[in-house]
Amino acid sequence: MLARALFLATSALVVSPAMASDTWVVDPSTQCKVQDLGWIKNTTVKWDGSCKSGFADGTGKLEWSSEGIKYFTEYMSKKTGVILNAGKRVPFIQQGQVQLTLKKCHDSSRYRRVAAQISPTLDGTSPVIIAYVLSVAEQLAWNRCPYRKRTGLLGQTVSNEYEYSNVDVGIYQNGKKIAKARSYDKSAQTRRDSKSSTDDVDREWLEYSHPALSQARSRARDVVRKERSRKLKIAQEAQRKLQQERERKQRLEREERRKRIWLSVLEGFGIEEAIQISPRILQKNPFKYEGKVVVVRAVLRQMRSRSMGVFADEKSLFEVTGQYIVSGIPDDISIPDNVFFMFGKVLGNVEIPTGTGRILLPHLQFVGIHRSVDLL
Repeated sequence: MLARALFLATSALVVSPAMASDTWVVDPSTQCKVQDLGWIKNTTVKWDGSCKSGFADGTGKLEWSSEGIKYFTEYMSKKTGVILNAGKRVPFIQQGQVQLTLKKCHDSSRYRRVAAQISPTLDGTSPVIIAYVLSVAEQLAWNRCPYRKRTGLLGQTVSNEYEYSNVDVGIYQNGKKIAKARSYDKSAQTRRDSKSSTDDVDREWLEYSHPALSQARSRARDVVRKERSRKLKIAQEAQRKLQQERERKQRLEREERRKRIWLSVLEGFGIEEAIQISPRILQKNPFKYEGKVVVVRAVLRQMRSRSMGVFADEKSLFEVTGQYIVSGIPDDISIPDNVFFMFGKVLGNVEIPTGTGRILLPHLQFVGIHRSVDLL
């Protein structure tokens, strides 16, 4: 079918929208330019072939990446049917790699249908191969089904339109249709005024689809999307662990600071230890802690005398539960208005009068106060 290897450019063929991008990508290691695929933004390329005048040329391998993610590899060789010429892809089709069959050519259809079987080794995703196959398929249709006026039995013209105005091409590889297109005259006027030569007819390809290319492009984008998602998850996990470690260090620093404050407070009060306890627990059984120094959160509720007052934690200001008595408060001690920590030696219980009777509250002997809420 094809007597020799064919090496030709197809820039004159209109096959939209699948042709490669008009932008260039430079291999950073070789400084070779190559025509961009146009699939994914932020693309880089690696070319392992020769370089002529700053452009990738001939056979070799193109590895396409985005943000360090390799998503597609192109092999430029006689076997795959695509090579580079001055950085652009061009077809290099050899004998036997494309088989064309004319499916229809008769008066009733008024269009030609060509089936093209391409070799399994050819790059079925390459637009330049598809463009080349469409070109030779169309030429076969023109040669086998010429462009002529429709005439009657006596030779008279029965229509001022021409037979076989369209060419329908399906391209197959490994039993699957990988591309299709239909060639039309651009205008009815062109058809009516055209001469017998097909070169005078202005034609273009429409109804073009290239599923093999669309699928390859979708797979490449999926690879990039999934890898970006994986890297994002790794980065987020690393950030989460970093935040956890930062919080752990901060927590240890706070604990160490509280420990230093605690030891300093104990030293300042001249005691070796103090039991941290809730006023509510202390109220249940103060005798359990009798003779021991305890530290409780405190808010002044009422001074009963110059040296004795009723205190409670901030949650028990309006309840009996959680209150306690502290006696022996020095005259020079200024009681804070806000929450503070009260240090006192447990003496037991003490009975105090209220508006409704008398109640028992835990009784502490004053040891000291600390204003910082970071103590515990």
